[in-house]
Amino acid sequence: MAESVTFHVGPVPSDMAIAWLANSRALVAGVRANQRALSIKVHDELLDLCDVLLDAWQGAASKGDVFDWSMSTNTETVVQVVGQWLEIGSLSSDDLAQIGCTWAPEWTRPFADALVAGASTALAMAGPRGEPHLRRLREG
Repeated sequence: MAESVTFHVGPVPSDMAIAWLANSRALVAGVRANQRALSIKVHDELLDLCDVLLDAWQGAASKGDVFDWSMSTNTETVVQVVGQWLEIGSLSSDDLAQIGCTWAPEWTRPFADALVAGASTALAMAGPRGEPHLRRLREG
C-alpha cells in the first residue's frame, strides 16, 4: 500500500464544478444539521474534511474556465473522505427530503464523473485499504 497518493480531478468546465460544489455544500450542511435523523453513518471530522475539499475545489474552479486540480495526500485521508462521501451518496429519498436537498443537476455529471475517476485512481494506488471503496465506486 502506498503511504501517499495523488488525487486528481479534471479537466472539466468550471461552471459545472461550481454548480456541483454548491449542491454538495448544501448536502454536507444538511447532513451535519440532521445527522441523527439520517440513515447513513456520519463522522463530524470527515464532514469537516469534506468542507475543506469543497473550499479547495471552489478556489480552483473560480480561477478560470477549466477546473483541473490535484494534490498529494496520505492514503488514509483519501480512504476516509471517500468513505464518508459514499455514505452521503447513499442518502435515501426520505433522507434528502429531511435535509431539504436534491442531487446535483444532471448537467454537472461530467464533474461528478471526473471526481469518481480521480477518487478511483487514488484508491487503486492505496492498495488493499482502498479496495472496498473502489468496488463501491465501480458499482455506482
